[in-house]
Amino acid sequence: MKALRAKKLLIGCGILLVVLVCSWFVSGRGPRGERIDLVDGIQTRTIIGRASREMLSAHARSNHPRLIRLHIPPAALKARRAQALAHVVGISHLDLKRVRDGVILPLSVKVDETCRGGDLDALMQDMQPGEKDGVLLTIEPLGKSDAFKPIVKHVSAAELQSGFDASIKVPRTRGVIQAGIFICRDATGTGRCRNKPAAAIDAILAGHQGPKSDKNYYFQYLLIEPGQATVLDNTRMNARQYKRLKTYLRVRGAADGDAVDQARALNNALGSLPLTLQNHEMQISMPRMDPLCNLQRFVRK
Repeated sequence: MKALRAKKLLIGCGILLVVLVCSWFVSGRGPRGERIDLVDGIQTRTIIGRASREMLSAHARSNHPRLIRLHIPPAALKARRAQALAHVVGISHLDLKRVRDGVILPLSVKVDETCRGGDLDALMQDMQPGEKDGVLLTIEPLGKSDAFKPIVKHVSAAELQSGFDASIKVPRTRGVIQAGIFICRDATGTGRCRNKPAAAIDAILAGHQGPKSDKNYYFQYLLIEPGQATVLDNTRMNARQYKRLKTYLRVRGAADGDAVDQARALNNALGSLPLTLQNHEMQISMPRMDPLCNLQRFVRK
C-alpha cells in the first residue's frame, strides 16, 4: 500500500514538473537562439527568443516549433549593426576629456625617421627660406558640414623638425561630425587647409614639384562626437571599405557621402600614415629621411 502511494506521488510530481516546464517555454523565458542578419554584406547577430506569438518561417517552424523572434528595440538593433560595421571597417575609438564647452583632442606630432624621403621632407623643401609660421595644423569639418569653424594651430619650422604636442579643444557638437586633421602650407594666409590641393609628395622629392604653392601634406579622417573620437586605418581602405563606411555613418545618423568622398580623394592622393592611439593620445607620424642612412651608404662604398 505504501509503495502504491509513493508511486502515485512520484507520478504527480512528474506531471507538475512537465506543466511548469511547458509554462516556462510558452512565457518566452526559455533558452535563446541566434539568427544571422545581413547589413550590406556584413553579418550581424540578432537575438531570438521563445514566445507564444509571431512565428518564424515555415522552415524554422518545422525544425524549431517553439522558436520565435524576440522583439528588439530599434535603437539596440542600430547599435549592434554599427558595432559590427565598425569592426569590419577597422574603426578605433578614443574617449575624450570633456571640458565646459567642448572636448580636448589629445594630439601629438612625432618625426618618424626612415631611409627614404617622406611627408616632412617634402614640406620642408617647399618652405621658403626664412619662412617661420606658414605651416598650419587644422581640424576642419568635411563635406557640407559647418558644425564648427576651422581650428587652427600655427606650426614653426623648429616644431616640425622635432615634433610637438598639438592637443586642441574642439567645440561642443551635436551627434557625429565628420572632420579631417590637416597639415598644410598656408603662405597666402587663408587660415585653413581643407580646400588646398594635395601635395604630390614623390614629385616634390624628385625635384619636379612645380610652383611652391600652398598644399596639404598630411590628412587623417576623423569622427568627433560628444566624449569620443573615432579614427580608421586609411591603409586598409578600398572601394568596398568606403561603401561600408558610408553604411556605418548612415546607421549612426551622420550620412554625408560628400565628406567620405572628400576623405577618400585626400587619402588616395597623400597616403599619410594612419593615426596611432597610444597612452590615451592620438599620434601623428611625419616621415623624414634619416641623415644616418646616407652616412651608412657612404661607409659601405
